[in-house]
Amino acid sequence: MGKIEDIRIETIMPVLSIRWLLLDWEQCLRDVHYPIKKYKENDYLTNGTYAIIDQGKELIAGFTNDLNYLYTDDLPIIIFGDHTRVIKIINFPFALGADGCKLIVPIDVFNRYYFYYYLICLKIGYDGYSRHYKYLKTIKVPLPPLNEQKQIVEKLDAILPKVKSAKEKLRKIPSILKKFRQSVLTSACSGRLTEEWREGKDLTKGETEETKADYYVDIYSFPLVWDKLKLETVSDYYNGFQFKSSKYIPTSKNQVIRIGNVKRGYIAIDESPVYIDDDYANENTRFEILENDILLSLTGTKYKQDYGFACLVQRPQHRYFLNQRVAALRAKDKIKPEYLILYLQTNFYRDVFFSNETGNANQGNVGIDSLVYPLIGVPSVEEQQEIIRRVEKLFALADSLEAKYKKALARVEKIEQSILAKAFRGELLEPDPNDEPAEELLKRILEEKAKLDGIRKVKSNTISKKKRVRLAEGEGKRKTNGVKKSKIRKKG
Repeated sequence: MGKIEDIRIETIMPVLSIRWLLLDWEQCLRDVHYPIKKYKENDYLTNGTYAIIDQGKELIAGFTNDLNYLYTDDLPIIIFGDHTRVIKIINFPFALGADGCKLIVPIDVFNRYYFYYYLICLKIGYDGYSRHYKYLKTIKVPLPPLNEQKQIVEKLDAILPKVKSAKEKLRKIPSILKKFRQSVLTSACSGRLTEEWREGKDLTKGETEETKADYYVDIYSFPLVWDKLKLETVSDYYNGFQFKSSKYIPTSKNQVIRIGNVKRGYIAIDESPVYIDDDYANENTRFEILENDILLSLTGTKYKQDYGFACLVQRPQHRYFLNQRVAALRAKDKIKPEYLILYLQTNFYRDVFFSNETGNANQGNVGIDSLVYPLIGVPSVEEQQEIIRRVEKLFALADSLEAKYKKALARVEKIEQSILAKAFRGELLEPDPNDEPAEELLKRILEEKAKLDGIRKVKSNTISKKKRVRLAEGEGKRKTNGVKKSKIRKKG
């Protein structure tokens, strides 16, 4: 979608009741006076007296204590996120946050909550961080009698909060599963997961290496029978290369793996892929990634920990090459790569990794030392295999639950849309023959509006005459001071 002439309103609007009038978008709106000030995100307070509303997903984005720029004029009011497509209805005084908010007040033939429910029923496609209000300008808005609108709102108010509650409960599941997976990793790499497996086995005390204080991992969290070794002892590390972008070609069998391709647990090879030709690839074979290498991203946003992700290369589709700020670890005989990657995903390793973060205000970097000096608990290869087996089994359970969660969430969201669609097909309730027809209500409202516009026009003309008199008097005074009349007109 993009250009206004390419918009197909049938893909945006639901099927509507044939009993109702349809109004063009611009016919439905009253003029809105925007607050003088819009708060920038940096000015938001965590706590305060008055809410700041912006186009983000959260109802309240922040707070302010300044009452001079509150919107209090015409509540409730609908807010449309021009970039985000988030739609809110606000029934309390608020301050407006940042740009991108469109304030919407329908004319009096509409119940405002009915109007809000209609807007959230629309299917507005995503155009990236561009403007989306243009799509609203193309739609029609159904106009039932006011009493029917009120009843539709009452029905939706009774049903949709239950659906919303179900969605909120479901949306807690990913966070629970994330904690579960991290708990499994911690248990696996600290020895607790296989504690009973070691019982009765003839095991000797493990070796402990010294390391730099800045890269210290608590060795007492590992079993006594495990070796406590530096990462460089159990793996070789490799830095990436600054491949020249001028050498990139549309496609080939040689893909350069960049920071954005390294995700938590997998390589996103289809995300902005770049390729090099065979000659350039063969000149740089020392940066070629091998099967069972572990990749880590070393650069991201400072303090946000949105990098340092580890993924194991398995069954590569073609040749991969290591770009700058991506590192590779290659496991030695003493450790299995499937066990090593479990350790690199634990919070106690990531805490050490980010404790040595450097960089400027926005960009965070971690050096290669974080792949050399941290200690890792290394059990016997036999115990590593048992740990890998148990973790895979527990992760498979988590994956199964996550798949069920996604299906359940999709069903609940479908139910919400189904209820809204039914409401705007006019199927939630039977029409009342005693209701004032929408045509008559609209006619009455438009007549009132025309009268008000006429009064405003008369007032505007009167004021204009007074202004002209004042300007004429002012020009006369200025002329006596030697100021040219044409100059005064230019200023006015």
